[in-house]
Amino acid sequence: CFLAILRKEHAEHEESPRCYILDDTTLEKTGRYIENVSRVFDHVSGRCVLGFKLLLLAFSDGTSTLPVDFSLHREKGKNGNFGLTKEER
Repeated sequence: CFLAILRKEHAEHEESPRCYILDDTTLEKTGRYIENVSRVFDHVSGRCVLGFKLLLLAFSDGTSTLPVDFSLHREKGKNGNFGLTKEER
């Protein structure tokens, strides 16, 4: 009986959409003295904020989502000062 239920559950999930998800999220921070923090452009709010960019690759099978890889980035800025003033660096 248990194996029949298990087979039924597995069959239902085989038709679920499977996909990779790429996401870029802005991690806004309030502390200026955090290591490698910079001003990054947040495309959702349309302004520059202090923080990091998180790039995430995840796999989804329709039921669960598993992170595959991620990376944190900062933006160098026009002047190469990461958007920080001399006192903030």
